[in-house]
Amino acid sequence: MVTSRIWFTATQKAELWERWKGGLSVAAISRALDRRNRTGVLRIVTLHGGIAPAFRRRALAAPRRQPVRASKRTAATASPFGSR
Repeated sequence: MVTSRIWFTATQKAELWERWKGGLSVAAISRALDRRNRTGVLRIVTLHGGIAPAFRRRALAAPRRQPVRASKRTAATASPFGSR
């Protein structure tokens, strides 16, 4: 038996979560999205535990680290595991 994946666009997912928050049933949401069965909607809702996932966004600018500088090693800063 070959099954195909049920794909939802970003706008369909947004509509799905709005209708779910509004209290509609999975069957009513499936009909509104013109899906022939409710399996795809049910899978998305149960996958996330009935809670809409947070909107993903990227950081605008990651803070840059300062380069590590090679410093002169002295006896005070030497590793305690070094040679004696």
